[in-house]
Amino acid sequence: PKAWELEKKLGKFREATHKVNDKRMLEDQKKIVQEPESLTWEKYKAKFRGNAVPQKGNDAKFSLFAGAGSFLALITITWADDFFKTIKYRDKEMFTLIASFAAVAALLFAAPQSPVSQPRNIVLGHLLCCAIAVITDYITSADYLSLLPQWFGIALAPALGTTAMSYTGWTHPPAAACATAYISGGESVKNFHWLFLLFPVLWD
Repeated sequence: PKAWELEKKLGKFREATHKVNDKRMLEDQKKIVQEPESLTWEKYKAKFRGNAVPQKGNDAKFSLFAGAGSFLALITITWADDFFKTIKYRDKEMFTLIASFAAVAALLFAAPQSPVSQPRNIVLGHLLCCAIAVITDYITSADYLSLLPQWFGIALAPALGTTAMSYTGWTHPPAAACATAYISGGESVKNFHWLFLLFPVLWD
């Protein structure tokens, strides 16, 4: 009987210990997900010195798949770009090809597991950055308010986009490049205004 009681107490103790450990593990996981690693100047300097672990190459099968996927995605866009050039919008040719889309394809097919390659980041990151670019153009373009010089706006739009993406968790590097393409673009690009978010950005 004493041995049975002792075993029973030990069982309860083990169960309580497991519950505590499970709770601690859950709290640690929440910290990992919700609290991004803080960046310090020392960590930045370490990266510049090349202390980070170099990326390993992928096998031939994966690499060929990445190249083929990128080619099919981009050739679809370039075909559409050639087609839409025959269509006018406000007396300007329409287009679907933006240089940053090649970077999107590279991330999507060569680094599909990367957090910045996920569909949520691609879509929301582009919409956020391009909206910021359009707003920035209104306060820097000579056709509107012109509160700031154009060269200042070309640097400001992607910088604000990067800040907003980092804050929201929608970081996607090509989206900042897309914002730059708009704010530094000519009349054929800015002719779209807010439509730029839907076409060609979201359409592609």
